[in-house]
Amino acid sequence: MASTSHASAMRSRSRDRVFLVGYPAHQITGCKLPSNRQVLATLFYHVRVVKLKNVSDAATMTVREALLFWEKARIPTKHEKDAKTKLEKLHAKWRDVQKRKNRPTESAKNKIKEFANMLDDLFDLAHQDALTLMSSEEDKAFLLKQREKGRRGSMVGVDLKLAKMEEKKQQKELAEMNKRFQADIFDMGKFFLTFHFT
Repeated sequence: MASTSHASAMRSRSRDRVFLVGYPAHQITGCKLPSNRQVLATLFYHVRVVKLKNVSDAATMTVREALLFWEKARIPTKHEKDAKTKLEKLHAKWRDVQKRKNRPTESAKNKIKEFANMLDDLFDLAHQDALTLMSSEEDKAFLLKQREKGRRGSMVGVDLKLAKMEEKKQQKELAEMNKRFQADIFDMGKFFLTFHFT
């Protein structure tokens, strides 16, 4: 009895497996920017498990999750709409490759191999001018490493030095605003005093 349920569970599990991608994933995890495989696995989770109405809705959910990683990495990104289009194109490419899986032609095998080779590459959502918009050399280097084969590098917590600098900058801006506000109030007081006594 137990072996029957185990065999049925294994068949069910293998049915859940997505061609070339692996199993659907309920979220994107890790300390790197998301790969093509990760976003596709999450997209398939939204389509097959959550059963969202269509691929477009699933792509929106997946892209929003992926953009959180880019935000954490402090890298300027494309607009959500453009990122969604990119994911929909990746899904369409996957569908094309999936249709070829039973074709014995060399061309079909090459397409499948080519697609499989790019699955672990970065799902690049960087703004086209990201490297010029970024000020931190460390962040620029991280993006360049993530774009390499194997996505070298990782995000490790909060950059305390940068956080401290930003806090000081914010405090300085607040102090400046406060100074200007105080000066405006003082000027208004002088105006009213002159206006009343003249």
